[in-house]
Amino acid sequence: MGLTFTSDARPPSNTQLLPNRFLRPAFGELYGFDADADSGGVTPSIDGALTTELSEPLTTELGDFLAFDENVAYWTPALLTTENWYDAADTATITDTAGVVSQWDDKSGNANHLTAVGSGIFTDRRTRNSSNVMDIEEGSYFTKTAYQLPADCSIFMMAGIDAISVNTDALLAIRGGSSNNFQFDSGDVVGDQDQFFARFNATNIGTTNTFSPTVDQKGPSIYELIFDLNGDGDLEVFIDGTTFGTTAYTTQCGANSELLLFTNRSLNQYPDGCAAEVIIVPSVLSTTDRQKMEGYLAHKWGLTAQLDVSHPYKTSRPLA
Repeated sequence: MGLTFTSDARPPSNTQLLPNRFLRPAFGELYGFDADADSGGVTPSIDGALTTELSEPLTTELGDFLAFDENVAYWTPALLTTENWYDAADTATITDTAGVVSQWDDKSGNANHLTAVGSGIFTDRRTRNSSNVMDIEEGSYFTKTAYQLPADCSIFMMAGIDAISVNTDALLAIRGGSSNNFQFDSGDVVGDQDQFFARFNATNIGTTNTFSPTVDQKGPSIYELIFDLNGDGDLEVFIDGTTFGTTAYTTQCGANSELLLFTNRSLNQYPDGCAAEVIIVPSVLSTTDRQKMEGYLAHKWGLTAQLDVSHPYKTSRPLA
């Protein structure tokens, strides 16, 4: 059932009518109805979003008042099988001493907890869209040893880079693994080497490629690496839901590797910035699920402006 308005009730400004729902960015989404009879003929005193600028009730063609549905189920990564899931907004997953982080727990259930190396990773010092993020100073990083990246997987990393000092500064890397590994690094080999050009820097697993060779991608952004070994045999990179192309991916990263965040494989180059959420799914997500993940992260971390106008979750969060 679509929403319409009677002659004496009109939608307020800056709104969008959607099937079975009503969106006003300042207040969120409204679902369901409160019947006039059920409210005893009294206009519900719920929220300013439910009335026009003239304080008249927003009603359907049947004369029912609009009301919040507090039980709307939004989509989250918990609806997928995840291999790793690190969420800085969930501060219960962070171990710290006076704000200095020592461990970041995995929410996937697989106990792939990250250990902080160095004393320059902080919690409760920086936020994004009112949620806590990890503030990571140059020289400190996260590690998970005894790890193997699934052959087919989808990696999502919501992060931001404050400073790059060399072309091998990496957001994410797999180290070891019998020299079958990679790092997702700056790739800026010209001049000051201070930009992030999103290079997939591969050793024995595929073809190195710089995905954004002329445009700095420091973010904050949603960085996505889709490893499809058993399908198309390629790696595809997305940033904020937009594809930047593919490169050959021929061999799985080795066993007994080390998962690294905010350092390179040599453990000697480090960007400065923040990490909000990292999710690894042990499969190549369908377009539908990939876009739900992008919508989830964009709305949670305040990045919807960076989604393309055609993205299905540009203006509303994905529903379960």
